[in-house]
Amino acid sequence: MNKIIKILIIILFNLSIISKVNSEELNQKKLDNLNKIKYLKKSLEEFRVNIKKIEKDPLSVKFIYAFKYSYYISKPPKPEKTIYLLKDVDNKSKHPLINEINMLLADSYLDLGIKEIKLKNHQKAKDLLLKAKKIISFISPKYTPPRKEGEPEDISFSYESIKKWQIASPENVKVFKKNIDDLIINMFGTIAEGKIYNDKGKKDYKGGINELEALNKLYPNTEIYYNHIGYALFFNKQVELGLKLMKKGVELFPKSGQMYYQFACISSLNKDKENAIYNLRKSIELDKKFLNYAKQEEDLKFIREDKIFNSLVK
Repeated sequence: MNKIIKILIIILFNLSIISKVNSEELNQKKLDNLNKIKYLKKSLEEFRVNIKKIEKDPLSVKFIYAFKYSYYISKPPKPEKTIYLLKDVDNKSKHPLINEINMLLADSYLDLGIKEIKLKNHQKAKDLLLKAKKIISFISPKYTPPRKEGEPEDISFSYESIKKWQIASPENVKVFKKNIDDLIINMFGTIAEGKIYNDKGKKDYKGGINELEALNKLYPNTEIYYNHIGYALFFNKQVELGLKLMKKGVELFPKSGQMYYQFACISSLNKDKENAIYNLRKSIELDKKFLNYAKQEEDLKFIREDKIFNSLVK
């Protein structure tokens, strides 16, 4: 009995230590974040006060105020104010802070775009994201390296001190571009889907094709493009081209169950039983969810009585 009590005491003691360590780590992270925000706010205020002593530079003053409303400082950010301050800036300017200015402006358009996505205003969101993409393209790869170890952290009221905040560092720009590209591709796809598969009104196959072709011009050979273009072309009475692009889609994306499933549907609608069965089998092998889809899919009506179809969807 005493041994059991001792073991329990040891376990409880170890758990309390672990809990304490985790709590201390969490508190330290919070403290680090607070210190970072406090440091940036202090730096921002000091730079704002002293900017006139350096250059009497109106664009730098605009940047400072825009930075104040960005996600780096403002919680929540105020992208409309940042855009208002920086929208007339020449994105190709040779100003020492033009990379940072473009980054803030692009990020503000991204922020507004995400808000519109949440409101399901997809066209407006796409337009805002495309603005962000255009602005980010002006950021030059040349960049001042971050502060070296041992170098004083105090702000020296210069352009170089702001560059050390790494707002437009190559790493940040790379991640930003990837996020923007993914969102834009999805917006094109969402808008095209709304036109092609509209269940509440008249389907707009031509409009969907135009949207997908615009996507393919900006981002060639995406999976979203090939997922929908064949279907839209088929119903727009461009059957041969639709089938050709569906075939190319499964060649480019052989691990996409969605691609094979779309091809199966189009083949069934085209009364091509062999290809419909083959592509349906491939889609189910890649993703079991297509088994349930197939059971209720109207586009597969032509092969529904086939023995092989029934064996696939058991």
